[in-house]
Amino acid sequence: MKKIFIYIAFICFGSCVHAQNGAINVKNNYTTLFEYGEPLKSGEDNFTNLFRNFPKFINNANKGIQLVSYKYVADIRNQDDAMRYLKKNEKLYLIDGQVSMKWDSAQVATSYITISFPSNGQLNARVSKTSVRKQVESIVSDINPGDRVYVLNFIAESQNYKFYMFVNPKTNVLLREGNFLGFDIPLYYADFYQKNLKY
Repeated sequence: MKKIFIYIAFICFGSCVHAQNGAINVKNNYTTLFEYGEPLKSGEDNFTNLFRNFPKFINNANKGIQLVSYKYVADIRNQDDAMRYLKKNEKLYLIDGQVSMKWDSAQVATSYITISFPSNGQLNARVSKTSVRKQVESIVSDINPGDRVYVLNFIAESQNYKFYMFVNPKTNVLLREGNFLGFDIPLYYADFYQKNLKY
């Protein structure tokens, strides 16, 4: 039986998630909210998959957190342009939120993913603006001129948020580094909830 519990603060995305998932030891049997479903033939396919998968794979979808809309914003011109959009995400990185996961391949129906936000947008006292800025500087190196910018609008605990995401136009792959929705999901979990939950 493969069983694991994962708790991740938003600022850890891109490093903590992959390290923790390694404990499951099922190589390459993962997907994401953006990749599971339609082949990525365009940047928009990431969001088509996200909006279809989110209510099936996230246990508190449409309760504590609800996706509202997304739209294409612009193409990245240079690194300064990328940094401008990343800075818009800094507020979310500072919030005291987390993703909680439990994987159990022997009892898939008991597995879950939840995304928690504080009711009042409270900041995480353990995360400093300096550490967030270093994280942003690390992420910007993975964004290239020509990458497409999309903004996701969502509601969490009755508060409206915007989160900017980046898609490589050559591969149509969305940048997962620093993306609070970019965590790995075991394929057995995705297949189970795709089959058993109809929306």
